[in-house]
Amino acid sequence: SAVVEAAYTETPLIIITADRPKNFRGTGAPQSIEQANIFGSYVSQSYDYAAGETLNIEWSYEKPIHLNICFDEPLIDEEKLDIKKYSQQKFNKPEKEKLQSLDFKNPLIVLGGMNSEESKNIEKCLQGWPGPIFAESLSGLKNAKSLTASLLKSTDKIISRLLIEKRIDSVIRIGDVPVGRFWRDLDRLNVPTLSISSKNFKGTTSSELVYTDLEIVDPKVMNWKVNDWSQLKEEDSHYFQKTQSLLTDLPESEAAYYKKIEKASQNSQMIFVGNSLPIRLWDMVDEGLSPVYASRGVNGIDGQVSSAMGLVQPHSKNWIVLGDLTTLYDFSGFWMTQYLEKISAEVNFVVVNNFGGQIFSRLFESPMFLNSHNVSFEALAKMWGWEYRKNPDNLNSEWNSKLRFIEIQPNKEQTDIFWERYDQIWKK
Repeated sequence: SAVVEAAYTETPLIIITADRPKNFRGTGAPQSIEQANIFGSYVSQSYDYAAGETLNIEWSYEKPIHLNICFDEPLIDEEKLDIKKYSQQKFNKPEKEKLQSLDFKNPLIVLGGMNSEESKNIEKCLQGWPGPIFAESLSGLKNAKSLTASLLKSTDKIISRLLIEKRIDSVIRIGDVPVGRFWRDLDRLNVPTLSISSKNFKGTTSSELVYTDLEIVDPKVMNWKVNDWSQLKEEDSHYFQKTQSLLTDLPESEAAYYKKIEKASQNSQMIFVGNSLPIRLWDMVDEGLSPVYASRGVNGIDGQVSSAMGLVQPHSKNWIVLGDLTTLYDFSGFWMTQYLEKISAEVNFVVVNNFGGQIFSRLFESPMFLNSHNVSFEALAKMWGWEYRKNPDNLNSEWNSKLRFIEIQPNKEQTDIFWERYDQIWKK
């Protein structure tokens, strides 16, 4: 999964695999499989080398590369690969001269995932933009002061409504492919879409793509027309307040717990949020006061514990927020506990345990889709030496350890009521 994730996030990953001698292939010899080209289209190049051969590499950094190195016995120091040449192919990201060339009359700008430098430049580019902007948590611009007049505050449900009612005629995505459900509907609704991203992926089948470096986009190109949207701003504020009231009225619902976690983690150095329902609920409640990270290349739930552990900052306050199935998928990721202790990191590991894949409970009637279970995570925490608490009243209370495992078990009845009332808010 790491290789696929790296391919879709354009992370420069070098995969080095050790192999048995080439003449063992196809013989059924012990521990011999076909490793050359095993990663298929998810690597830009796959190099298959034996000891004594010269290793010549050309790499654009667009995708990972795979180095499959074959060794024979005896494994002695004198037998080695001769790496005589390493050539780096410079990777230039082209930028279209006229981003505003498409005939957009009333677009909505959606800000997806970006790194900090990209966020800074895009914020400058959009200062003075007179139309609506929807910023996801991963954009780092959800609380951008200079964009306050344009930022929508309610959830991405408002985008779905605007699209269905044809109150916006197009979507301009800046950054990574958005988290929200609305994005999947753009093709079905035939909505003209322009994607401006440092990742070479359109995100939909029909989107126009400007593949460019977001750190150096010229503000002058952000110059599309837009109609008056004052009425929409009032509606957005109304839906935002209604949602906040629900979170207050149903404090033990799953969404309300995410709000409590978001409050407790504000101003932390690192917050990692898992895929599926966690990242969507986080986007609903996030105030944008801390940097948020997620693995959004493939959007799957495997390898999330390992990814989060790898992002932990030393001598700092870190929060990891995952779902129960996501944590179960990557039990082995906790081997990094020993490393976290060495770097004196403070880590609050939160598992929101709704006893299955509850994101599917709103999509399918059959419980077969939920992968339901009755597992508690206390034994896992104790196995790796983490201090454990379940549903603590105060998420920022005093702990005896820097490694804290928090299990949240939301109230199912309150959660069901929350979603029922939330859906009613958006019905006319």
